[in-house]
Amino acid sequence: MASRLELARRERRARDENKRTARDLLQWGFRSQRGCVEWWWETTRPEGESG
Repeated sequence: MASRLELARRERRARDENKRTARDLLQWGFRSQRGCVEWWWETTRPEGESG
């Protein structure tokens, strides 16, 4: 049976991995959202307008 110290270490490692995953998901979501906004802006802009 694993000692309490080992269990705590394992739990902390899992929490760190979860934090890292959440941060990656946030960054990915932000990037994809910005891409969608840029795509929407490109598709809804009136014809002939530059910029």
